[in-house]
Amino acid sequence: MVNKDSSLDISNKTAAIEFDTNTRNEASEKDLILLDNLIQEVNSYGYSIQYFFQLQAFSIKDRCLLPVIEKYIEEFEDPDFSILLLGYLGVPKLYEATEFLIKIFSQPNRMRYPHSPMTTRQAAASSLFRIKDKRFQKQYRNLIIAPDTHTDSRLLIELLGFFENEENYSFLYNLLNDPFDPIRASAIRALSKHKQHREQLLPILTKLSTTPCEPIVKESIRYALRSLNK
Repeated sequence: MVNKDSSLDISNKTAAIEFDTNTRNEASEKDLILLDNLIQEVNSYGYSIQYFFQLQAFSIKDRCLLPVIEKYIEEFEDPDFSILLLGYLGVPKLYEATEFLIKIFSQPNRMRYPHSPMTTRQAAASSLFRIKDKRFQKQYRNLIIAPDTHTDSRLLIELLGFFENEENYSFLYNLLNDPFDPIRASAIRALSKHKQHREQLLPILTKLSTTPCEPIVKESIRYALRSLNK
């Protein structure tokens, strides 16, 4: 839960000093103002934070802050701030955040550097995976097959594994023929959770394990076979 104790002062902590120094040196003038405004707005709800990163304690009990966090995610110039905030929303059963995260995933991808290890889509997908909102399965499938978001959809594919029904099973099964190896790997992992189809999947995956394929696919096959054989 985000801090509400007004007596807590972390300004002398090493992490706080480093964060403040690095932020002041690297952030744009606009983002520095937004950071200050974000902190003030959070505190107006009865919280007591001094630094942006204290929001990483965000929990289901802090859902009143969701509109504030969503607003600032879309305003920061530096995508790193948006990516961090998107990650903070990955709270199991925070269903109120699902539609916003789907919206962010659908938008053009943002990253600080080319080939950055984390992007806005990846952060949104990661949070959707942790929330596990079953109401939007059709939207997940649409995002997975959409050309603009297909290659970023691995976690959405694995999310479908938690919702066992025939529509998801058929959809995931068809992804076994996808030309993109990471997509195939995620589909295999998701299918391993559809244990009612164990008898059909075991011979298919066993045969796949003997054919030449990339390491990411081979590892997913091994994972799926272990899971289905339990």
